[in-house]
Amino acid sequence: MPNDQAELPTSPFAVEPITLGWVPNRTLDSQLRTLLDQPQFKHMGIAIVDLTHRSSDPNSPSQVRYAGLRDEQQIFVGSLPKIAIMLAAYRLREQVREAAVRLRLNETGALFPRLVKSWTPLLTKQAQGRPVMFPKLDQVFRADGFADAQEIEFHDDFDAHIVKMIEGVGKNDAAAYCAQRLGFAYINGVLQTEGLQDGPDGSRGPRGLSLALDYAGNFWTGSESAATAQGATAKSVAAFMTALENRNFVSPQASEEMTSHMLVASSWFKAGLVEKKRPPSRIYGKIGVAGTFSEGAVIEHLVKGSGLRRYAAVVLGASGYPPLWEAVVDLDIISSGT
Repeated sequence: MPNDQAELPTSPFAVEPITLGWVPNRTLDSQLRTLLDQPQFKHMGIAIVDLTHRSSDPNSPSQVRYAGLRDEQQIFVGSLPKIAIMLAAYRLREQVREAAVRLRLNETGALFPRLVKSWTPLLTKQAQGRPVMFPKLDQVFRADGFADAQEIEFHDDFDAHIVKMIEGVGKNDAAAYCAQRLGFAYINGVLQTEGLQDGPDGSRGPRGLSLALDYAGNFWTGSESAATAQGATAKSVAAFMTALENRNFVSPQASEEMTSHMLVASSWFKAGLVEKKRPPSRIYGKIGVAGTFSEGAVIEHLVKGSGLRRYAAVVLGASGYPPLWEAVVDLDIISSGT
């Protein structure tokens, strides 16, 4: 039976931003500047996070070393913000499941109207005057009954489009399908509350990971610059990869599912490392191309005499494969010490 007195989750968004455990490190910063503060890299945003000794507890990530160059520079990165759409989908599933538990409802026909009524004001506030479309819950999730909230799952069509959006090269039509069912207001609200988006920079809109163009030519508003339409900073992408590797995004289960999609996504980093005889033992990430080449990834190596080395690497805005590959090899040298 419905419990009309039960409290909904305080928000359809995260209660607090992700915890990264980053610690600026002089040695890492010096190495980064020595190898990558060069003319051929001057237009690129670069970041590296040493994740070798990350904590296995997603609620208490260990301190890890971080360094970046031009890492707060907003860059148009094409397909890379598809990870933002994926994150928003998994955050929404988590919050809908929590609401079902609190309201003691086991029919989506009773649950969804309650969420629209209770969450629309919060979504409107997060949009800060921009157009608001509430997520199309009946198209995102299976519209049937469930015995347990954990049975609330993505609609088969929506799930298939997540796969096509992230895995392989990542299809634009699949990204548009997902974005149009989640809505710009919700996607960017998730990015803001997860700690992946800073406040507006003058008239340019938010800095960090942002999305105002849905891969089908539809803008959230007409005032965004190219850099914020499908934009990112190296720092925000590094934060995404850190949280995902720490299993600290949404839930350990959701983090694992998102990682599984990215494990089979195309990787220019992998191609470059293999080309330079430095093949990783494990890599997952997301590429972006829009006149320039970008990627964020988690990379692992088994280094002779040192054991497992793990790091997050981000290179945004490379003019082509040669500078992208040169940058990631330099980051690999810094991480492995070889």
